[in-house]
Amino acid sequence: MATYAELFDLRNNSDFRNKVAVAVMISAQAVFEEVTPTATRLQWAKDVLEDGDASVGGAFKFIISDNAGLTVGVITGAADSAIQTNVNTWRDVIYP
Repeated sequence: MATYAELFDLRNNSDFRNKVAVAVMISAQAVFEEVTPTATRLQWAKDVLEDGDASVGGAFKFIISDNAGLTVGVITGAADSAIQTNVNTWRDVIYP
């Protein structure tokens, strides 16, 4: 299990943060393919694709806190598909 200090320091891990950023973009683009996305989701997806820095931060914090019981190595070494699943879960909770 990672310590709080180690989890906090992950915010400086640009490689992991970049993976989360790409997952947020992919998640936003997927909203446009939904049959009946809500207005909230559509606005979020539009905002992400125009400038998604705030959403990346939110998704990043969600992933860190949701996986706090793991080691830093496991978190940062997660497969792209696992990161995408975490981001999509975050999106569905925050932007139903």
